Amino acid sequence: MLSWREFKAIMMVNGDLMLRTVCLLVVTNHFVATGASFGTEMLAANAVLFQIHYLMAYLFYGFANASSVFSGRARGANDAEHFRQTLRYSALSTLWMSGLLALL
Repeated sequence: MLSWREFKAIMMVNGDLMLRTVCLLVVTNHFVATGASFGTEMLAANAVLFQIHYLMAYLFYGFANASSVFSGRARGANDAEHFRQTLRYSALSTLWMSGLLALL
């Protein structure tokens, strides 16, 4: 069992992520409930949009995870050049992928 001090330390690290998750769940549930009130066609269209949204989100989460790993490794090694290079490649790949997805 965690002590209050340990629990507080974990929440300080993960608090932003928890807040983000709660906000996403509230907005998603509100969007689905509102869409359902417009009928089955709107609910079906929203379901398709959500699937597209989830595909794009997973794609960008993959880039974010890779960027976190590489930037963390560079910071841990105090390698400023590798850190800048990681940021540059992350930004470029995200911009390219955003442009590609916007064209689709």
